[in-house]
Amino acid sequence: WPGACLALLLCLVSLRVLALAPVPVLDDPVMDPAGALSDSTRATLREQSLQLQARTGAQLQVLVVPRVGDEGIEAYAQRVFDHWQLGRAGIDDGVLLLVAVQDRRVRIQTGYGLEGAIPDAYAARIIDKAIVPRFRDGDLDQGLLDGTKIVVALIDGEDLPAWEEPTARSVL
Repeated sequence: WPGACLALLLCLVSLRVLALAPVPVLDDPVMDPAGALSDSTRATLREQSLQLQARTGAQLQVLVVPRVGDEGIEAYAQRVFDHWQLGRAGIDDGVLLLVAVQDRRVRIQTGYGLEGAIPDAYAARIIDKAIVPRFRDGDLDQGLLDGTKIVVALIDGEDLPAWEEPTARSVL
């Protein structure tokens, strides 16, 4: 009887893991598996992210997915952030701006090194005041452009350690 319960529990856990939304392979600072962004917006966001990294070392990653599944946007954002290992090792200066289009949810996930520059209250305000109003107007592109502009300005104002020789992981 205990063995049967354990087997059932393992099956349920396995099914739960299978229900999780996949984490895309990281190959660009702007990942859009939902196909929701225009080419020009993707190019602008990519350039903005690469310039930020060149100036400060901080890593800004944008991810637009169709949905995040049952785990919720907070858990999915943390899983993606951890899987991609955003930010420099020991500095943890990565930030993920995640949009789940069909779920109509947005999340800004920051590493510990940027919590001073972008505390949760600031992240929520950026989402509520800069991003979501544009989304409501049907302009996903401008919402992300407006939101990332504020995120970049906040990171630029933070006193981060100097950027040293880039690693293959941090420069895409």
